[in-house]
Amino acid sequence: MANPRRVVLSSPADLRRFVDQEATFVVTAEVEVRRRLDEAWSQVRTGDVIDLGWLCRGPVSSETTRTYRGALAMVTYVADLSEPYQLLGAGVGTSAPAVDAIVERIRLRESAEHRTVVKYAIAIRPRFFGFVRMRFVGVLVRPFLRYGIRRAFNSGPTQQRVPVNTGEMEMGGR
Repeated sequence: MANPRRVVLSSPADLRRFVDQEATFVVTAEVEVRRRLDEAWSQVRTGDVIDLGWLCRGPVSSETTRTYRGALAMVTYVADLSEPYQLLGAGVGTSAPAVDAIVERIRLRESAEHRTVVKYAIAIRPRFFGFVRMRFVGVLVRPFLRYGIRRAFNSGPTQQRVPVNTGEMEMGGR
């Protein structure tokens, strides 16, 4: 696994600035999931956030690191949890050798009863041609990222199953 040069971090504000302004390639996906805010946060901290099958799945989390598995593997160091329901992670390893720096940001907000909006951003600066702005490529990647987030949250272990009315009625005698 290639080791990207760490983004210079003197504060969590540096990470936020990298995602918002400095990264060459940024993809942000926003998905509403059927989870309460506390359940969704628990999954962000300990369960899968993205499930794209063999391509990328994860993370497997500890208190300080998050490891995504698959063809597009990545290890991030949990750098900031200071804001409620937000996680910032700085990349320390990836299966893509052309990556110079990588940062992930996950934000959650309550949207409706038993529903939460998951906003996931991945920001990358490639080793070569890092000066070329590639933000427009996010339009192509965003649908896959949304699908992966939905799949992870809808198949997670804490997913509440809501009974479905099949239209069948129990017939009782008099």
